[in-house]
Amino acid sequence: MNNRDIIYQSLNIIEEQLHCALNVQNLAEKIGYSVHYFTHLFKGITGHSPGAYLQKRRITKAWEKLREGKHSVTEVALDMGFQSPESFSRAFRNQLGISPRTAFNPLEPKPTNLLMPLTGEKIEAYRRMAENHSPELITKGPLNLIGLPLYGHPDQLKDFSKPWETLFSHKDSIPSRVVPERYYQVQYWLPDQESDELFFLFALEGLNLQNVPLQFTTKQLPEQLYLRFFHHGPSHKVGKTYEYIYQSYLPETDYKLSAFFNFEYYPPHFTSPHDEYAVSEIYIPVQLP
Repeated sequence: MNNRDIIYQSLNIIEEQLHCALNVQNLAEKIGYSVHYFTHLFKGITGHSPGAYLQKRRITKAWEKLREGKHSVTEVALDMGFQSPESFSRAFRNQLGISPRTAFNPLEPKPTNLLMPLTGEKIEAYRRMAENHSPELITKGPLNLIGLPLYGHPDQLKDFSKPWETLFSHKDSIPSRVVPERYYQVQYWLPDQESDELFFLFALEGLNLQNVPLQFTTKQLPEQLYLRFFHHGPSHKVGKTYEYIYQSYLPETDYKLSAFFNFEYYPPHFTSPHDEYAVSEIYIPVQLP
């Protein structure tokens, strides 16, 4: 087992013992390294110091427990290994910028600086993605979108080929479409949404939203500041790119999400959703810190 594998093993130990009195010293002892060497390796491989990572994971787990609405702030603070509710509240506010009680409010948006658990598999995927992901801050819009909506639970939404096929076969009935066609897949959600249901729009861009056939849905996305990322590879693997964006890239920045949607753009030169060498664009609406 090499050094990288051992650090990956330490990530598993952290997840298993988030509720225990685990600190950097006894974590280093568990894997047989000095604190200095372990800290150096851990930061080099994960991008986080082990102490900061452990703290951020505890705060993230605490936010999740508070959001459930089943536990008090004091119960969660003690359960996550903090010595007092006061020290927990300070750490919570320092990381998330809100008080623990704010997490009880279902209308409060999910903080962007939560830290989801890292695994060896994720880090390896992020390493490959980071080589191709230097986001660009751009202004785009307004966008006139015309398409077909889809709504459902993630377990039910495994195959998006049918709405796309329907849109492709009926695009000529949309007189105001941009030619050559520009295709978009928009995912959006409600501000107070707590369920896992997903909303999608499979759309093409229109010059305007006039004379649109009744069978289609229209939406206009306003002019907006976005971070633009690129997804390389088949469309069914785009979830890994979103994981990188929301779980690795954004938590390390000061950007704040500014709207309840994101979208993928497939330019006219896009080859195929099954092409290993295809490139699509992902737009995340943000506001400057």
